[in-house]
Amino acid sequence: MAGSDRGDPRTPGDRRMYLYLDYSKKGALYWYVKVARKGRRINLSEGYGTSAFDVAYEAAVAALGGVLRMRRVQADVMPDQAGASLPLCGPQPARTAALLRAAPQGSAEDQDPR
Repeated sequence: MAGSDRGDPRTPGDRRMYLYLDYSKKGALYWYVKVARKGRRINLSEGYGTSAFDVAYEAAVAALGGVLRMRRVQADVMPDQAGASLPLCGPQPARTAALLRAAPQGSAEDQDPR
């Protein structure tokens, strides 16, 4: 893989989406912003980690029509997994009874004879 001998230049807490990096043929690191998979990309010439870089990043995302978002760093916890603290909805008998009354009742001729 190209560039596998280099370490990740991102800071550990940087979770910005749409921010990519690449190395030129001469080995120089450059950053760019790309919102769509096959869309335009805007190179960022400011130094990584500076406030000017942050302003340029936000301006590039806005210019490309993106929304500022952060990457997920933890997996979603499903309700059936251990440690799930999501409140589960209990039965709602009044709503269930109303749905059953509103459901159309099928007649004998609607059933598929086999």
